[in-house]
Amino acid sequence: MSTHSLHSRPPWRVALAAAASLAGTAAVAASPAPLVMVADADAPGGAALAAGDYAAATQRLRAARERPAASGAALATNRCIAYTLTHELAAARLACDDALSAARLERARLPAWGAPSDARSLAARAYSNRAVLRWLSSDVVGARQDLASARALLPDDPLVAGNIAALSGRTLAATAAVREPSGE
Repeated sequence: MSTHSLHSRPPWRVALAAAASLAGTAAVAASPAPLVMVADADAPGGAALAAGDYAAATQRLRAARERPAASGAALATNRCIAYTLTHELAAARLACDDALSAARLERARLPAWGAPSDARSLAARAYSNRAVLRWLSSDVVGARQDLASARALLPDDPLVAGNIAALSGRTLAATAAVREPSGE
């Protein structure tokens, strides 16, 4: 079961805690801090993601991708999250990579007088979301790298810091679970 929190940072308003059941390990389920993926509520699929209807979000996002005008980091970010939360991890990886590429491109296209903090936020969210997917795909090293990249872009961001703490807690819990005697 996933939990939802609303955040006031437009356009990134919907934060979705990735369900421990996605990873399917007792060590992850025992960890109290959720890994959080941040969606764009205004992009296609955003409302369905916020409502917890990940299958509907995936359908809307697939339909939106068919339209030539639908593109960008927000759409790819929502696809990344929807596919992650519907256990379509290969599609999620492609979508997360697309979100990061689109965020970089949008950042590069900003005029000199543009809002660099918005561009950094977009890229940091893409890195942080991909880190959650990487953790759920058992790529701890990749998850750490993505969170380090997110933190470099937004050093004081509470969601990035929360994911770093959650990943650290999960890594420690998994290490402890491996080291526990089997009771035989």
